[in-house]
Order: sequence, then C-alpha cells, then structure tokens
Amino acid sequence: MGWTCSQLIEVYEPMLSIREKVFFPRAERAYIPRQARPEHVDVFKARRWLSSSPHLLPHFRTQQREALDRFVRFPTDETWNILDPETQLHTLHLRYT
Repeated sequence: MGWTCSQLIEVYEPMLSIREKVFFPRAERAYIPRQARPEHVDVFKARRWLSSSPHLLPHFRTQQREALDRFVRFPTDETWNILDPETQLHTLHLRYT
C-alpha cells in the first residue's frame, strides 16, 4: 500500500490551499479518488459517519466537520474539493422522502 506523489497532491492540495496542516483519517488507507460534486449531497450522512466511525483520527474528524460546514455555507466545487474523498463518498447516499 502506498500513494504516489500525484495522488497525495490531488487529494490534499485543496485543503492545503486554506490550511497549514492536513489530517489523515487513519494511519493506513487505500487511495480513494476525488469524487465529482453531485447535484444532491447528504451532509447529515457524512456527519454521522464522522461521529460514529471509531477508526477515524480525532483531528481528521474536526477538520472534516469544519470542511462540511464550509461546504454547507458555500456549496461550490472549490468547497467540495476541500472535503477528503472518503468524506465525499459518505455524502453520496441521497436522502429522499
């Protein structure tokens, strides 16, 4: 397991453009490509995942909650790309009534 430099830049450059540090969800994980922003985003599902997943590191949780808050206030491609791809994946399950 390991990431290439281009994969690291692809995933973490957007967050590094607004923060000095980027936190990883855990010590080891497979590469997950960035997701295209969908029309509908389930932020609540991502928040539940961040709160309930015991394997996530604390600083990652905090940073991703802040990024989700930013996305909710300003739902643009730029704020979407600040989210970690794993967080993005957890917003893709849509809630319909």
